[in-house]
Amino acid sequence: MRHLPLLLGVLLLTAAVAPPVSLPGAYRPPENYVLWSNGPGYRATLLPEQFAREAVAMVECESSGDVDAIGDQGRAFGRLQIRLDVHRVNMVELGLDPMQEADRILFAARLWREQGWEPWHNCAAMLGLLK
Repeated sequence: MRHLPLLLGVLLLTAAVAPPVSLPGAYRPPENYVLWSNGPGYRATLLPEQFAREAVAMVECESSGDVDAIGDQGRAFGRLQIRLDVHRVNMVELGLDPMQEADRILFAARLWREQGWEPWHNCAAMLGLLK
């Protein structure tokens, strides 16, 4: 059951990259963006399509999809293992809650825009995502 939110993220990604269907009043993300959700009851987040597509594999590598994963001797949290000892202040300054997975995913997308997958070097190298 812990993989249901990851599956939902994949389904949203799949739906977002499928040919658009024109529905009156339906929201469509901007081009090259998709809606990502951590599962039922979580808010959806608008993310770059490439990040979302690659993040599915990165999440599996970093945390096996476990939203409650804690690594790096208690310093990294969530599916993408955000190091709160390094990033907590930046997250708070951006108005993000370091203890909320949706906010950690948003912050991960920001790191990815600035640095690519380098902050996740080990998994990125294994997945061939380093440039």
